[in-house]
Amino acid sequence: ELLQEQKEEGRGRERSGAGEGTGKREGAGPTPAANPLDLLAPADRAPCAPGGACGCGGTDPLIHWLGYVRSHRDARPSDSGGEFLLLERTVRALAPFPRYRDDVRFVRACVLYADRTSAPGDVFRFLHGEGIGSRTALFWVAWAWVAEKADDFKFAEKVFLKGIRKGARPARLLEERHKQFQRRMSRHWLNNTSLAEASIG
Repeated sequence: ELLQEQKEEGRGRERSGAGEGTGKREGAGPTPAANPLDLLAPADRAPCAPGGACGCGGTDPLIHWLGYVRSHRDARPSDSGGEFLLLERTVRALAPFPRYRDDVRFVRACVLYADRTSAPGDVFRFLHGEGIGSRTALFWVAWAWVAEKADDFKFAEKVFLKGIRKGARPARLLEERHKQFQRRMSRHWLNNTSLAEASIG
């Protein structure tokens, strides 16, 4: 399975490859101004610790999984590999459940997991195939960011447009990030045109 294949190679944050079938090309591509991971506010921090009482009555397993991740992060902040494995287990355990497909807490965990793998674009394709995040703006913003970082600008635009067509929420977030992306693309093409004209003389 894709998630299992990512297990060993995703321990660090360095990526040997990314994007949607397009490798990172050398050159002066625009640098995304806003990392979607900055949107990951502490809203996903569960109130319970492993083995502790959280008052959820066992009806929301996600609370416990996120509690495990948080407890590990607090206890061993330098153990990024261990945190990665917990994120992987969270995604694997809860991906089959429809109730979490557009739960922003779970989508955040999926985005964090994808960011720590060597091929985040593949993970996003897998998640999309499972119907995860289709109506959550963060999912589309993060996927488009991955494509943009890989210089796959056309695919990034397609991702934004598909998220908008899906009615992902909050719509304002998706629309604002899309406009920011379009402005970066305008500057990118303008700079490339100027460089081309200068080289001609």
